[in-house]
Amino acid sequence: MRLAWGLLGVLVLGTVLVHHASAAPSLLVGAAVAMPAVWLGALGVLAVLGLVARRPAVVSAFLVAVTVFGAVWGRAWVGRAQTGEGPPLRVLAWNVQRLGWEEADDGAKLACVAGHVDEADPDALVLSEVTEDDVARLSRRLGLDCAYTDYYGTGEKDEGGLAVCARGGRWRLGEMGPRRFVEAHAWYYVFAEMVRAGAPEEPAAGDVFNLIGVHLQPYGGVLGAHVSHVSEAQSDETRALLARVARLRDPTVVAGDFNSPRDTPVHVAMRAYLTDTFEQAGWGPGRTALAGGWLPMRIDYIYASPELAVQRAEHPAWDCSDHRPVLTELHLSR
Repeated sequence: MRLAWGLLGVLVLGTVLVHHASAAPSLLVGAAVAMPAVWLGALGVLAVLGLVARRPAVVSAFLVAVTVFGAVWGRAWVGRAQTGEGPPLRVLAWNVQRLGWEEADDGAKLACVAGHVDEADPDALVLSEVTEDDVARLSRRLGLDCAYTDYYGTGEKDEGGLAVCARGGRWRLGEMGPRRFVEAHAWYYVFAEMVRAGAPEEPAAGDVFNLIGVHLQPYGGVLGAHVSHVSEAQSDETRALLARVARLRDPTVVAGDFNSPRDTPVHVAMRAYLTDTFEQAGWGPGRTALAGGWLPMRIDYIYASPELAVQRAEHPAWDCSDHRPVLTELHLSR
């Protein structure tokens, strides 16, 4: 009995620490990656203890654990589509792994990415881990109109970066350009005002939305930084980003590679103001990357402001990159 409640207490305490730390140190970052799997394992242990001990207190601990697990991760397992007005808006966010560093227009990686994007037919895209040359080659294939920045704002065409794009003549780019998250760090995101094609110079509600492409600093040795330093930088970037989103008048979509699983402070802060589209209208635990090549985790996201209804969201199992994309269908209310 004490073992069951002790195990439950440790799990709950660990969950609270991870979700409410302002900037998770390295130990908590690791815990956040493994936490859903740890909880599932603990539920199995409690179930076995309940069957063996046959004591009401152990069964109660199991039921409490199931309730807590459902409250924290339930939305990530069973999505609920929303209904909205207006035509659908399809948004795709994808880390394309620099197209495998191919330089030829007829490369296999380029053809793979372009083929899947063409089939999915999104209205707007956020591409991360791309160069300006990559974006130009994809634009020629797919008819994209893009705003691009490399991560450090150097302006070099062969540096890694990210882009937000309109496709198919249904939308066009209005005000756009790179933005620095915080003045103290040369790390950029890209902003674009998306305007419906054919809309007047002063577009009406429902004919414009803001699209922000992000790629938060990765943990893999950025500038030689330690994990805890990167976590603090991500938290600073998130706070700055949310402060700017709060000042925008039109509906807003924030999408890209967050380099951080859902249980870290980054996403706790994001969910306080925006809707995680996969949790809202997806299905299952979700997986966009593998930690260490084997542990599934979700680090790529599309967030939407409350004015946008989330009809569906998915992670297509496309194998062109080491990341799966996020594909979301929204509805802009007129």
